Amino acid sequence: MCNEITSIYTNTINTNIFELLIHEDYICHYLIPLCDQQTYITLNTEDYIKETLKDKPEYIRKDDFIDQLHLKISQEKENSNTYKILQISDWHVDLRYQEGTSKICR
Repeated sequence: MCNEITSIYTNTINTNIFELLIHEDYICHYLIPLCDQQTYITLNTEDYIKETLKDKPEYIRKDDFIDQLHLKISQEKENSNTYKILQISDWHVDLRYQEGTSKICR
């Protein structure tokens, strides 16, 4: 499966990276600082994550909302019919992913 997915997205990823690296704004403002106007800024990853998640609602702040929802459903006797569904969406590359790491997001 991994080879199939990789082959689908490799061309798109390479094209976008190549277009970024040869873009005049990137070269002029970031690689060779010759221009006054700053188009690109360097972001600190941890600061960006904190800023993005700062408005996270309290009821999901512990990152156990889905687990608690499943527990509640499993305790309800009237919900005897269950279904297993696989939904795949929001495909993206997570460069910091490591197998077996905590599911708790910070």
